[in-house]
Amino acid sequence: MARTTTRDRERKARIRERELRAESLRMRRLDEITDEQIATLKKIKAAEASSKKIKASTIEDWLALRAMGAVAEHDGVLTLTSTGARVVAFESK
Repeated sequence: MARTTTRDRERKARIRERELRAESLRMRRLDEITDEQIATLKKIKAAEASSKKIKASTIEDWLALRAMGAVAEHDGVLTLTSTGARVVAFESK
C-alpha cells in the first residue's frame, strides 16, 4: 500500500527538513575545524591503515569530531566516517 496521504507527505517533508538542518549544522561545524582536530583525524586514519584501534578515551575532543560527522564510535573504538576520510584526503594535498 502506498503511503501518499496528505499527512504522510507532510510528515516526510518534516523529516527531510530536519535532516537538512542537521546536515547544514554538521557542515558549519566542519568549516570551523582546527589544525589539532585535523591532526587527530590523520592519526585515526593512520591507525586504521595499520589495523590498530584508537580508543575514544585517548582522544580528548572526539565528541566534537563526532558532532561534525567526521568520526563514529563503536564499543569505545573510533573510526573515520566518509566525511572524515574526505577531510583527511583534502588536507593531505
